[in-house]
Amino acid sequence: MKEQLLEYLFKKSPVALSYHKAIFDKDGVPYNCEFLDVNNIYETMIGLKDYEVIGKKYNEIFKIGNVIGDEWKRAFQEAIINNKTVVIDVYNNAVSKWIRITIFILDKEHFACIINDVSKEYMKEKEIEGILKVNIDMLGVIDENLNFIKVNREFEKVLGYAAEEFERKNFLSLVNKDDLPKTVNAIRNLNELEPISGFVNRINSKVGGYRYLEWYIQINSKYIYASARDVTERIKQEANLNKVLSNEEELGLLSIDFFNKRIAEEIERADRYNDPLAMIMLTLDNLKKHKLESSAKEEMMKETAKIAKSLIRKYDILVRIDDEKFILLMPKTNKSGAIVVAEKIRKALNETIHPIVGKFMASFGVSERVKAESLKQWQQRLNKLLVSAQEQGENFIIATKFEEAIEIKAEKLLWNNEWNSGNKDVDTEHKELLELLNDLINVSIIEMDFEKSIEKLDILIERIVNHFGTEEEFLANIEYKDYDKHSKIHKNLIGKIFQLKQCYQNRELNPAAFFSFLGDDVIIGHLINEDMKFFDLLSKS
Repeated sequence: MKEQLLEYLFKKSPVALSYHKAIFDKDGVPYNCEFLDVNNIYETMIGLKDYEVIGKKYNEIFKIGNVIGDEWKRAFQEAIINNKTVVIDVYNNAVSKWIRITIFILDKEHFACIINDVSKEYMKEKEIEGILKVNIDMLGVIDENLNFIKVNREFEKVLGYAAEEFERKNFLSLVNKDDLPKTVNAIRNLNELEPISGFVNRINSKVGGYRYLEWYIQINSKYIYASARDVTERIKQEANLNKVLSNEEELGLLSIDFFNKRIAEEIERADRYNDPLAMIMLTLDNLKKHKLESSAKEEMMKETAKIAKSLIRKYDILVRIDDEKFILLMPKTNKSGAIVVAEKIRKALNETIHPIVGKFMASFGVSERVKAESLKQWQQRLNKLLVSAQEQGENFIIATKFEEAIEIKAEKLLWNNEWNSGNKDVDTEHKELLELLNDLINVSIIEMDFEKSIEKLDILIERIVNHFGTEEEFLANIEYKDYDKHSKIHKNLIGKIFQLKQCYQNRELNPAAFFSFLGDDVIIGHLINEDMKFFDLLSKS
């Protein structure tokens, strides 16, 4: 009765079980095993009936040659020889699954196995490893106790620890003690619906001191996925604004150079975290009507800057772009929020009276950036909004209706002979990229063939990656002094391309905005701003 009950329990067990007899060689070393029995769950999981395996050797069942695979062989030999339980993960070709086998000993020649299907878990781990390897950001996986499980190379580069050292550390142990309270509070509020975005703290470096890291942290089941970026230099710049102010210092404004750098960072951050980003352009209407002396004009501009700065956040960026215009960049702000700020500034200006021109009057263009839109196209839209506001008369804010009516266009790009490098191969590759982009625009915007556009996009991306590789090889050969900087720009662009490609495939992007990014930032923009710096070296190579 007892044996019948045990057999019944074996067959009906909710986990997959197999029962084996070890086969020994003449020296008493186990080298194979025979199937004695399997239960019902084993049959379902592995896809083999008991009559197909009972009485057969392991390697006869799984077609792996005349000897058992090295990993399995070592595991079951270790279990039998040392009389211990051994756990291994193996890929079973017969069923195309990753299975976890727990081998436990029954007596000197008999053992049993518990088999679990861990394919999903294993593939998820492999996917995580793949993402960690290719991503240019600092990426890490943290467990529920805040211990690092895995990190990528960027973590090593920025903080100086080897990957193995990270994987023994608790996240909070690396946080600068002065930032511990706010870090603990942020993590306490972390949940699946509200990830941490744009959080900055100081992380201690192995080599001494600390680095400022900006975090995006998402919790998912038992894992916490953390992405970080080193923003130490940016923080230092912001802490020493008096050193980067230009001749606009009297107005308390940032220099245009600093603005250009920050707007590039904010665009990258907005795309990365899917945050809104808005910009306001304003001009004083009074200056168009009244011929003022330069001193009076400057007085009005100073007062305008003072009023605007009193109504914006400390991390909003205000810059004067010419004698009459200001631009205000507003991170993490949508169009509606920017309109509210523009209206506050407009009203405050109206309450200011100048002895010659009377109350301050201004026109405003307000625009929220479309995801993946290039800076060039965004500024063009903003200029059109400001012109429209001025055409309406004095004291107008134009944003919603006019902006919605503006079609974001992806226009065909023509080669400019000023872009020639003097090297036939380089110019041929640049022209090819331009032609492929035009082909993509035609298929997507004109023919409106989405599936075909994906094919064209893949071809373009492949050519861009290959071109960047060829370019880096050339720069390495000539020992280009800015090689590391140029290579990093390539990596950043490629990373952003793949990120936005996924959004495009999910139909989350305005196609023309995406294509304007590929043209203005990746192909033409990169050629003009970076490649031209080494063109004179091509003729010498």
